[in-house]
Amino acid sequence: MKRYTIGFMLLLATTFAAGQSTDELPYVYLTSQSNHKTSGAASDQSAEMTKGFADDCPNVRLAEVQSDADYNVDLRHIKVGMPARDHQVVVTDTWGTELKTVEGNSVRDEVKNACALIMADWSDQALTRKKYLDAINAGFRKDGVAGSAEIVGDNLIVHSERADRMRFRMLLANYKTSLLQKRAGIATFIYTNDAKQNFAYDVKSGQVNENYDMKASGKSADTPSKSGATAEHTTLP
Repeated sequence: MKRYTIGFMLLLATTFAAGQSTDELPYVYLTSQSNHKTSGAASDQSAEMTKGFADDCPNVRLAEVQSDADYNVDLRHIKVGMPARDHQVVVTDTWGTELKTVEGNSVRDEVKNACALIMADWSDQALTRKKYLDAINAGFRKDGVAGSAEIVGDNLIVHSERADRMRFRMLLANYKTSLLQKRAGIATFIYTNDAKQNFAYDVKSGQVNENYDMKASGKSADTPSKSGATAEHTTLP
């Protein structure tokens, strides 16, 4: 299974990037692996998988580009001459974590099982929060950056020695940002170096506070600071 190694900023942006802008259904990208000996059967099974998702999994959308996907579903051809069990379906999430290898009596059965697995994972807010924090904190460790992430109540707080306005805006620039925050039940995203660089984003209103008062909030970010001229408020487009 492929694993993608990326820097912390891209990882955090990718962590935000799940979902889609209208009905908030997950995007699924389909792939198929085969060898030349099974290419004909593989083509038929790939078509069957695509049709299965279109017919039997109405709560997902098929992504044309892998980078747009919340989940990857990979049809793997593992045996030759065993039609009853010559393939399997592997489901991975937006963080590259393999959820499960799905097997059934047919490609259609595997699609139904994969669909159920995806929807259960997609709707599990507690699990989404855990994966979210694990990915952010793993990114800090990988890049050797002093930082950590926590969720306090419904507020995501990312502590980073590199926190500044440019990086904060980069994190918000991804068009899918608010969708994962909503999926995780986040009310406010706070980005801070625990000193003078403190930023907050209200997920519901889209309001940005670039001079967030961490002391007044007690770092729980229950209510973004409204300190008049000392705070810069804008709303993301």
